[in-house]
Amino acid sequence: MGRLRTEEVRRLLRYLSERVGNPEQLAEIEDALRDEDAEEFLREPDLLTYFPEQTVEIAAAGAKWQLRIIPHALLRMVQRGISQIGVAELFGGSLRLIQPASRSLLPGRIQSLDEHTAS
Repeated sequence: MGRLRTEEVRRLLRYLSERVGNPEQLAEIEDALRDEDAEEFLREPDLLTYFPEQTVEIAAAGAKWQLRIIPHALLRMVQRGISQIGVAELFGGSLRLIQPASRSLLPGRIQSLDEHTAS
């Protein structure tokens, strides 16, 4: 499938070293992350147990929002060095952009309420 870059392995190991209590298990995970099939290993459901779902509260556009970060997204955030604060700021910025235009968020592809009702 594919190897991970050295800095990705370091970030994942730093995160996992705080969560995996067994040194032997951490060593096995490290071996798998350095393997040529590391991208495939990242899809293992057992690995996702170390990346619990998180909820971030964001106050923007006159309301309190709860941004849910699912386990796989958290894994990829750690892998790529993306902070939860950065994601929250990006989401909050998007909310501030739509608020002055009196637009609404709808599930699915990004579109304004005006576009949705015109269809």
